[in-house]
Amino acid sequence: MSSQARETPTTTQNNLPDEVGSFVELIAVSGQLNSSYQIDVPDDGVFSINAGELTLVFLENKVWQDSQKMQPFLEKSDDSGFCFICTGSDDELTQLPSALEEASFRTLSVPIRVQQLQNAIHNMTRLQALMIRAEKANKNVKETNDNVKYVLRVSRELNGVRDTKKLLSLILQKAREIANADAGSIYTVDWNEHRETDSRIVFKVTQNETVQQELEEFSIKVNEQSIVG
Repeated sequence: MSSQARETPTTTQNNLPDEVGSFVELIAVSGQLNSSYQIDVPDDGVFSINAGELTLVFLENKVWQDSQKMQPFLEKSDDSGFCFICTGSDDELTQLPSALEEASFRTLSVPIRVQQLQNAIHNMTRLQALMIRAEKANKNVKETNDNVKYVLRVSRELNGVRDTKKLLSLILQKAREIANADAGSIYTVDWNEHRETDSRIVFKVTQNETVQQELEEFSIKVNEQSIVG
């Protein structure tokens, strides 16, 4: 395509050019492809498309060819919420640094037809969304496995305790660890069906990391005057 043709490109029905020939045009056209896209241009040679929980970051060749400028992006390469795309000509992209290939940076050759660009962005967002869901699923599986292992380990510890008081104390301690609670109690209710005012709540074990105290077993009456109502 001649330079004159690029200056006056043929447009589609949506007033978009048939072809994107530069990084500046890439920014302009990308902002018109989808009304839900949020375009941000934080620096020269860089722009991003925010699509929900995913951010596509496009890098001009003068940026990704500069190792110093690329360091902040490489540090984010393990974050599945980001997808980094290096743009440039076919010849330039063949010289993509190995560090970027190893970090799974994607490439986008320019010039590119608008329909191809739209398809490429759609495919990248879809693939990245699948990766995010897979990562969350793996994390949930790992958390579940860790919880099962923890419960089994606690069960083995409890089976080895014969002293009732120590057993209750250990049960409460492990329950607090699971719930991430700094205090807790194990109690029973001694209910008097014939005379409810004689009913009591008996606290077998009480633990509190915030308040320094050593409490033995104690009870509280269950009536209108007591704190338990």
